[in-house]
Amino acid sequence: MAHSTAIQLGIILSITLILLGCSSSQVLRSDTQFEVLPSDHFAGTLLARTMPSIRGDDFSGNLLLRDGHQALIERLYLIDAAEKRIDAQYFLWNDDKTGKLLLQRLVKAANRGVQVRVLLDGLSITEHHKQLAYLSDHPNIDIRVYNPIEGSQMLARVVNFAKDFDRLNQRMHNKSFVFDGSVAITGGRNIGDAYFFFDEHYNFYDMDVLSVGPVVRQVSNGFNYYWNSPWSTPVAKLYETDNDVESAEFINALVESDFNYILSFGDAREVANSVFLTKYYRKLYNQLIWAPTYFIYDKPGGFEPLADDKPKEVAVEIAELVMNSR
Repeated sequence: MAHSTAIQLGIILSITLILLGCSSSQVLRSDTQFEVLPSDHFAGTLLARTMPSIRGDDFSGNLLLRDGHQALIERLYLIDAAEKRIDAQYFLWNDDKTGKLLLQRLVKAANRGVQVRVLLDGLSITEHHKQLAYLSDHPNIDIRVYNPIEGSQMLARVVNFAKDFDRLNQRMHNKSFVFDGSVAITGGRNIGDAYFFFDEHYNFYDMDVLSVGPVVRQVSNGFNYYWNSPWSTPVAKLYETDNDVESAEFINALVESDFNYILSFGDAREVANSVFLTKYYRKLYNQLIWAPTYFIYDKPGGFEPLADDKPKEVAVEIAELVMNSR
């Protein structure tokens, strides 16, 4: 029964990850390695000690995050626990309560020396592009925009979108968080109140998968593929800040903001000691289901029409999983 459950989860995770990208016509398996982190940091070392004896290089541990509050807490803990690098790739990062809270934690991580890289789709940054430019002035924070739309005002962006529709209609719907190259969260949730059950009017019942093991490297490769793509542009090249003083004032105000009113739903305090982290990771790993797991993502760009009527690779992958399901 346990083996059957593991296989089913592997299939579900595969389908979930396939559905991350919504716009491109091709998928690309993660064969090329980019900037893989060594496992000499806290999470990697603890993972090596606690990982069970697995039955192959394709086995990874997965935890389905159904509850929005839990999905936020896991992100907060993992940001606070990071020691070397955090990579985040999202279609939407809203300028609301949870969006600001996660940015605050990322800035605090950067202040203690963690390298933070954030890749956002260019369609959704109109209203807070200046804040992103301020954040990118931090020496440990690098922000890039995928397929940006020229213009900071909505009217100008609409005009530019209409003039170059084929290119600008190619959006990046991928959603991932990777922490120290050891833990990844992928799935349907963007960053915003409605994705974590905090919106006062409506909320989305999306799901995430938290993963450890070999699949995390595949997620990192996918991030790096987009990060290094010519479709991605540093935010500093798109929006210049007025001066360093304004950037520092914005970053300091964000760090000093009080978000306790958001965190009253549960224990999401900042992680400050290795004893807590050890308990957290061990509890996390005890909940994981180990199964063959792989990550598929859309190729950046590519809006040329198909040469024939053959189904896309994503459709072929999903069909194969469905046909082989028992």
